[in-house]
Amino acid sequence: MVVLAQPSALKMTKNEELAPVPFEKRIRPFLIGFIVIPISVVLGLAEHIKRKFLSQERNPSEHDVRVGKIIKAILDMEKSGAIAGLRTDRDSAASHSLRITKKVPSSTVKLRDLNCILGLDRKRGVIRVEPGVTVGEVTTYLLEHNLQLEGRCRHYRSFNR
Repeated sequence: MVVLAQPSALKMTKNEELAPVPFEKRIRPFLIGFIVIPISVVLGLAEHIKRKFLSQERNPSEHDVRVGKIIKAILDMEKSGAIAGLRTDRDSAASHSLRITKKVPSSTVKLRDLNCILGLDRKRGVIRVEPGVTVGEVTTYLLEHNLQLEGRCRHYRSFNR
């Protein structure tokens, strides 16, 4: 049911004035529409081009070798006493995180080489990926196999019906 306001409720009295809209609220839609979104599109396109054309093709069979290199790097940092806390080398802008990752002293673990799709188990409906694989890459891979991602809420069974 829709309730309409009475015409008298829409009129302002003589003593009422409209509050001025702060400058930052007036300019926000323009900033988002003409600066933030275009920059985001350009950066996303640049990242896509870089991953598609400039990165090496990863071999799933070399996964253990790549993980071994990371483990060795961490152990070397530990031996030298350089570990002040660990964080990945992923830039905040490369994820949906709004946190500033470089605000505390920490050691960087380079995970950029872990961006390979390791395999697909059709029977179980499971795809194994390394941490650097994007949802877009998974979607493209699945489409090539005539599959698609399915979203489910594990904790809310009623949503899955």
